[in-house]
Amino acid sequence: MQKSLGWIMLLAGIFLLFVGFVFPMVILYADDTPPTWLLAADGTVSLAPRDGDVLSSSTMVQVGVNDPESGVASVLAWIDSVQYDLTLKVGTPFSGIWQKSIPAVATGTHTIKYTAMNKVGLSTTYAGSFQIYTALQGKWYVNNVEITSPTQEVYSASLSISFKFVKTTGIADASITCTLWEGTTKLATLTNTATNTWMGSYTFTTGKHTLNLKASDGTGTIEMNIFSFYVGDKPFELPTLNIMQILGLASAGIGLVLIFTGKKH
Repeated sequence: MQKSLGWIMLLAGIFLLFVGFVFPMVILYADDTPPTWLLAADGTVSLAPRDGDVLSSSTMVQVGVNDPESGVASVLAWIDSVQYDLTLKVGTPFSGIWQKSIPAVATGTHTIKYTAMNKVGLSTTYAGSFQIYTALQGKWYVNNVEITSPTQEVYSASLSISFKFVKTTGIADASITCTLWEGTTKLATLTNTATNTWMGSYTFTTGKHTLNLKASDGTGTIEMNIFSFYVGDKPFELPTLNIMQILGLASAGIGLVLIFTGKKH
């Protein structure tokens, strides 16, 4: 009985193999929906770069795509009309991460577009813009003296004072504005006189001023405050003493009083 069952199964297997080769089965994927973008942990679309991004650099495009019905056939990206063909790096065509290394994107604002197409020819597209931003850095000078601290005291016998900002890193000069403020009043806007350099001057009244120097590129601002800025003669000020000096003066004063008021023998 067991032997007969074995022969039956063997013959049945051979028959099924023969039918499979002569009459191959057809796998049909029915899909009437386009691919969708995967979501990142914060709930936003899993695209990099994406619309509104402000990045210090970009050397890769990355897209998360989902199409559980027929699978993703291709993913394309365009940066400023330059096309890139992405390849599947993680996951499967039904749900995976597609990437492409690209040349470093230049500083500035750029357009970005992604198109994902599934195996039945349906596609979805995402478009936007992003920015490559180099943080603004630089130094402020007053009468060619570098300002390094808000407690730095600056003196000038002349009422006309020169100001200068020198950029060390940042975006194009045309996008940067340098201004001089006293409180909420803007005193002057400096002129871009040379590459990475802004200069200007202002005529002050005699006395002490508190100034705020601002260099802005529209995204970030470098501010330098000057709390002790003297124009003309510096007014007389009593020296500031610490507690030991105060005790010493008091002791010396009491001693002098005792000496001069003591009785002579």
